[in-house]
Amino acid sequence: MSDPLTAADSADSETRIPQPLETAGDWRWQPSALRALVEGLGYDVAEREGGDPVSANSLTARRERGGRAHLVVVDAGGRLRAEVTFTEDETAGATRWRETDLRLVRVTRRETTISGQLVDHADLRAILLDLDRLASGGSNERLDRSRRKAGS
Repeated sequence: MSDPLTAADSADSETRIPQPLETAGDWRWQPSALRALVEGLGYDVAEREGGDPVSANSLTARRERGGRAHLVVVDAGGRLRAEVTFTEDETAGATRWRETDLRLVRVTRRETTISGQLVDHADLRAILLDLDRLASGGSNERLDRSRRKAGS
């Protein structure tokens, strides 16, 4: 079985999206392959006007699980922006205002935005699999290594 991110993206050649777009590293704009990747990881790809899930230059996807939500945007140049929202606390109560019963819900959320320039498609997959840990201040070996070099 071939990897959808390294295989030619023939469906894109029929759209208005120039294909492939060379950028940093091995990054290539392959919207159909990117859609397959994010959907395979449980994300819903946002439908655009006219039913086109990919705009001319970007793909937007969202995933919600429990008290966490991920909103991910990747553009044709390989720029990534991910917003990770955690629900930390939720309390409910009731009150009455004059003759009207009201339900109150207080929610505390924490949001972290992660952005960067993707070098290749493998990085996107790894980042998406690790978003929660990255957003909570966790690090990975490669980031730790680059920090140590910069601090030396």
